[in-house]
Amino acid sequence: VDERGDQREIGLGVAAAEILAGFHRYLYHSDLGRYVRMGTREKGGYWHDLTVDSALSGLFLFDMLPLDDERLVRTMEAVEERLWIDTEIGGVARYENDYYHQVSKDIERIPGNPWFVCTLWLAEWHARRAEDRAVGIEGDHPARNVVRRRRDRGTGLDEVDILFPALLRD
Repeated sequence: VDERGDQREIGLGVAAAEILAGFHRYLYHSDLGRYVRMGTREKGGYWHDLTVDSALSGLFLFDMLPLDDERLVRTMEAVEERLWIDTEIGGVARYENDYYHQVSKDIERIPGNPWFVCTLWLAEWHARRAEDRAVGIEGDHPARNVVRRRRDRGTGLDEVDILFPALLRD
């Protein structure tokens, strides 16, 4: 690598550090103990959109924080608690009160449609945490089947059974 390449790499590292610092400063809500979906600059500070959004999974998917960071853990707990769809199908909604193909106004139980990718993000969270702690998912957690299959066979289409159990059988 020539000298200009090294300088560019250093510059990118500085920019990444500045972005991460801004993220922590402006998108972490200390009263909630978690990150928020969005911040908008207003007179005297920032307005926070407190809507829980599965896109917050990007915090661990892009390795922005260590898996044991309490801010990340509380954020992912909020994603799971507020976006898990409490029906036979289960799955994870994109965000609270997602209107896309909304079938119920009971957003406490059904916060939105189950999105395959959002459900896999939650399963990936549990898989990484389990690997990080060298323990399995405890209890009767719905993501357990995805994690088991991921570990046994690698990531693949067989994971669809978390949303559509009748489609695939062992």
